Amino acid sequence: MGGTGQPSGTMAKSMLTTFRLQKETNLPILVSGGTVYQDTGTEGDIALRIFRQMGVPEDKLFTDNKSRNTVENARFSHQLCQEHHWSHPILLVVAIQAPRTAMIFEREGIHAIVYPTHYRRPGSTHFNPILDLVPQSDNLNDSAYALKEYLGILAIKLHAQ
Repeated sequence: MGGTGQPSGTMAKSMLTTFRLQKETNLPILVSGGTVYQDTGTEGDIALRIFRQMGVPEDKLFTDNKSRNTVENARFSHQLCQEHHWSHPILLVVAIQAPRTAMIFEREGIHAIVYPTHYRRPGSTHFNPILDLVPQSDNLNDSAYALKEYLGILAIKLHAQ
């Protein structure tokens, strides 16, 4: 609808939060994301197209459509922040990625307010003796995400990323 490519489920959830926050604050939106894989679209361009279709004014939309990873997201975003004199942007990021992403953005000189999105688990839990003992693939997926983030934080601390 309106163009080629759709955001991933994770990106779409973050975009919804971004859209709501932009409507409340009238702040500009900077979407950072390029083409990670050849068979996927450019995340930044897809997101901006959808934001335009949702009625976000053109003068509030900015993109880094070159970055392929979080380090490049931070570097290219830093350049755009300097060009537009933005000193304390709000960094919307998937909650599980927030600590690592905040460290990278801080290292690149961006002093952002972190706004976590797309929480994977509720703040409180309750044990259901039947359902909680049945294996679920989501739990394995959550473990994989967490392991990736912890290894990423370790790489930052070891100056390997």
